[in-house]
Amino acid sequence: LLKAVPAAGVVRVPLDGDPASPISPPSGCCFHPRCAVAVDECSRQAPAMVTFGGRDAREAACLLVESA
Repeated sequence: LLKAVPAAGVVRVPLDGDPASPISPPSGCCFHPRCAVAVDECSRQAPAMVTFGGRDAREAACLLVESA
C-alpha cells in the first residue's frame, strides 16, 4: 500500500499484462512477460540479486543491471 502513495518527483510507469502466476511462473525471470526492456536471455535465466549504485546502493534482480 505504501508504494501506491505518490512521491514527489517520481514518475510511475504503468505495466502491461497481468502478474505471473505463483503456481505456474514463467521460465527465467518471472517478470519478463511484463518488462518493457526484457531481452531473450530474460526468458531463459533467472536473475540473481545485484547491488549497484555506489554510496546510495540499491538492489535489483535483473540481468540488465550491469549493462545499465
